Order: sequence, then structure tokens, then C-alpha cells
Amino acid sequence: MSVKLVVLCKYDRNATVLMQHIAGHEPQLVKDRSSLAAALVDADVLLLSNAGLAFRFVDEAVLAAAPRLRLVQLFGVGWDALDLDAATRRGISVASVPGANNMSVAEIALFLLFAVAKKARLMERAWREGRLGVPEGVELCGKTLCIVGFGRIGLMVAVRARALGMNVVAVNRSANWAMAKAVGAQTAYGVDDLPEALRQADAVLLTVPLDEATRGMMNAATLATMPPGSFLVNVARGAVVDRAALAAALDSGHLAGYGTDVWWEEPARPDDPLLQRDDVFFAPHIGGATAEAMALQGRIIRENLDRVAGGLPPRHLVNARVSRDAGR
Repeated sequence: MSVKLVVLCKYDRNATVLMQHIAGHEPQLVKDRSSLAAALVDADVLLLSNAGLAFRFVDEAVLAAAPRLRLVQLFGVGWDALDLDAATRRGISVASVPGANNMSVAEIALFLLFAVAKKARLMERAWREGRLGVPEGVELCGKTLCIVGFGRIGLMVAVRARALGMNVVAVNRSANWAMAKAVGAQTAYGVDDLPEALRQADAVLLTVPLDEATRGMMNAATLATMPPGSFLVNVARGAVVDRAALAAALDSGHLAGYGTDVWWEEPARPDDPLLQRDDVFFAPHIGGATAEAMALQGRIIRENLDRVAGGLPPRHLVNARVSRDAGR
């Protein structure tokens, strides 16, 4: 059996990988809101890639146009492009792909940390201009990394940061000291103690989901608590950081660099002033886009599609209040 499947994905590469793993079903690819509602009228499953979509892009109005929809299958773990409460109210199951890209994102977090610490953009420019011995970077060994969002990705980064000789401070919604200690972190804080954790940090890594609590959490006040000359790395979502406050902190020199795999609007505008800065190092939201991660994501998604087609409940549900009978 097959399911009628709508694939909402802005980026061709992601869509190509998805299509390779859903042969035998009936996919219809859409890239914008104008064509989404019409496509969902008789759809069984919406396959949603968050990358490049606005917060709650798939909202109550969109879901209301999908009377047959049984499952929203995420191409990852983030659901910020979906109104999860609206889906739950309508009895629509929402499933994620947990863990598939954890290693890939952890690795790009470290890559970005190295890039800002070693001033990679200035380094490349100096070489192209024939200048040697510049710029002067800093060592990470002996520095303190504050990881805000101490889930699986945060844990993986912590283990590797400790191997580099870094000290690690963990911040999570629940201050899990036992988990932090197990991977060599010096201490763990709850989110209410975020300023205290930030004061200790030579570098801060953001790995939190985007929701109402984390939107703009790195604002003028929180950035000011970071030590002068510290670095900020973001593999969460662009909107976790207040854009104006970030620019001001970089302008003043309070922040020495910002490394990011995410932006406030994606793709970013080529003329964006932040993109022109030598103290901003960016990647085009490719943290999870490795061959290994994409293949595993595809296999997990295919398994869920086959389960729904066969009247079985999908796995990896994120809205537990919905009946697990996806074939209702």
C-alpha cells in the first residue's frame, strides 16, 4: 500500500534525498505556502523539512485544509515550523527523526567554534592577500565552554571539548548534574541560572530548540554577562539570538566572534551586513546534511511511511496526547 504524501521542502538537495527514500508512495513536492493548502486537501502525510521556513509556517489554517492528514513527519527533530498544539488538537500525529544527525551537528558546532577562535575568515583573507603570520587566534585548551541545551548534541560536544582540554559548563531546563558530571562537565545549571553560567564562559554554544521560552534568549542583557572577548556559536535557530543585540556586541568588541549554522531568515540576503563581517563565520544550515545523517533520516522516515500505509502507528511521536493509531 502507499500513502498520499506532500513533501514541504525549500531546498532541492534535501528534497532529492527524501525522494530517494520514499519510492512507492505518492509524493507531491511543494516549496511555498501558496501551493501547500491545495496539495493537502487529500493528503495522508505531510513530510516537513523545517529548514528555511518561518516559525509556525504550518499553522492552524493550513492544517484545517487537510481533513485526511494522519501524520506530520519531520525531517529531523525540530518542529518550530509547525504549530504542534494545533496538530495535536486535530488528532494529527507528529513524528520526528531522533538522533539521526546528532553527530553531524555536534561536529559542525566544533568546526564553528574553531573557526571563530582561529579567525578563519581573516586567515583566508590574509593568505589571499599574501600576508603571513596574521591573524592571531586563541587556543581552546584551558578555555571554558558553556553549552546551553544539554541534550544529545550538547553531550557529544561536551565529550569532544573535554578531549581538547576545555572546561565545560552545562545549562539545561533541568540541571542534570549527574549527566553533566558523567561527561566531564564542571557543573550544571538550570535556565534560571543562565547568567551565572554565561559569566564563566570563554565560548557559548547554543543547541536549544526554538520556542517561546528560547526566542531571543541571547539578548543585550544575556550577551552582556558573557566575558569581554568571548565567542558565541549557534547550531539551534537564528531567532534564539537577538539580532540587534548581537550586532551591537560585535561592534563594541564585547563579543570576539559569532559562528552560526542558522540565520534569522533562510536563505540569508547576500547583502546582509552581518555576512560581510570578518568576525562572523557562517554555514548555510548544513549541520545535519552529511551523507551518513541524510541516509539514516531517510530510512527512519521510510519506515514510518510504510507503517502508516499498513495501518500501524508511527514511531518517534513527539505529541504523545494523540492516539498512536495513525490509521484511524
